Amino acid sequence: MSAGEVGAESAGRGRSLARTIGNFLLPASNPVGTVYGTLAVGVLFAAESTEPNPALQDIAAVVGTLIVYWLAHAYAYGLAARLTPDPDAPPIHGVLRELGRQWTIVRGGLTEILVFVLALAFGASSHKAVIAALVSSIVLLILFETIAGVRGQLGRKALAGQIAMCLLMCAGILAIKFIL
Repeated sequence: MSAGEVGAESAGRGRSLARTIGNFLLPASNPVGTVYGTLAVGVLFAAESTEPNPALQDIAAVVGTLIVYWLAHAYAYGLAARLTPDPDAPPIHGVLRELGRQWTIVRGGLTEILVFVLALAFGASSHKAVIAALVSSIVLLILFETIAGVRGQLGRKALAGQIAMCLLMCAGILAIKFIL
């Protein structure tokens, strides 16, 4: 095998690994839920008090709010479907279907929650663990924009514009942290 063939094979594996990671973090089936979950948990961690709280209280507040958000989102979709004049609109079991479809909201928040728990496990204070989770939210959102740009085969200018919008959203999350 020539050096060029080895390089091409290695680059192909690298792209395949990047695609696999991208599909895990941001599934093509319902990326909206993943983005909502990531944003919701980022905002929740940003809104966490700077007062020393027991870590269990912090994690319970974030996980509880994320679950309620997920339930509310699925319920809203199901109710909206039933409010349409369409006689074929799904009955209440449509809510159950939406719960499954919208599970990506919870999945979207799991990375930040895991970062929070790992930071605590490695000895960080609750406040520092919140900051670590908040930073992971921002990193994930930038990564999601990059994945979207690659999937959409955007040029550098368009990708830079999307990332600039993402940074504006991230600045909003940080503003919440610094205001509260």
